[in-house]
Amino acid sequence: MAVVFLTAVFLALVFFCGFCCSVACSAIGVFLSMNHRLL
Repeated sequence: MAVVFLTAVFLALVFFCGFCCSVACSAIGVFLSMNHRLL
C-alpha cells in the first residue's frame, strides 16, 4: 500500500510541476509578445 501511495504522490507532484511550468511559459510568452508590440 505504501508504494501505491508514494507513486500517487510522485505523479501528483510531476503533474503539478508540469502544470506550473506550462502556465509560467505561456505567461512569459505573452509578456514577451506584449513587450515586442510596445517596442
